[in-house]
Amino acid sequence: MYTCIMTKRALIVGCNYPGSPHQLAGCANDASSICSLLREVFVYKPQNMLMMVDSDPQAVSPTGANIKAELTRLVGLTLPGDTLFFHFSGHGTQIPTDDPQETDGMDEAIVPTDMNVIVGDDLRVIVCKLPLDANFTMLADCCHSGTMLDHKVRDLPLGTNTSQNGDRPYIGPSLNKSLPYEMLMAELTRTTGQQVFQGNMRYSLTQAFGPDASLKAQAYLGVQHR
Repeated sequence: MYTCIMTKRALIVGCNYPGSPHQLAGCANDASSICSLLREVFVYKPQNMLMMVDSDPQAVSPTGANIKAELTRLVGLTLPGDTLFFHFSGHGTQIPTDDPQETDGMDEAIVPTDMNVIVGDDLRVIVCKLPLDANFTMLADCCHSGTMLDHKVRDLPLGTNTSQNGDRPYIGPSLNKSLPYEMLMAELTRTTGQQVFQGNMRYSLTQAFGPDASLKAQAYLGVQHR
């Protein structure tokens, strides 16, 4: 039995990708709503929460490096019995892989605002360091998130909102939060100035983002950083 006070911590991310061809409209608002929910319903303390959005220049930018660094920091602070909550709202994607553990031949990934993709394996490397008795929840409001961590998952219906009288769910239209692989390559080509195609994707990621690139891409290429 734990005698100390357990701490709840949260990282909340919303990516609208402003100015890009793949801009979304409501992900920053999603992040704000989740923050309010955690504070008002689940009694999270503001000092233990960080919201990253790309719609506010004053906020911490939800780049791949920033998301992984903050999640790593929070994992390091987590003690047995603590709770860690990670929310991501934005694009999801799939990247072809030759990893035999991926039976569909694809790595699922979330897409930060700078396109420095974070695949499920990257997230597992971070969260596997949590104490066994800690609680971890990831809420991924994006496409291709069902097998992100190869874990038990509960999917919520797309476009589910409370009806006007508040007593039953309303299934309505939902924005497509999938960034197809071809569009990811085109966006990386646009932002890096280098032609990115399927055969050089992992190389392009490590060249563009260095040690902050996906660990899986670095491992495939045998990249070592001091």
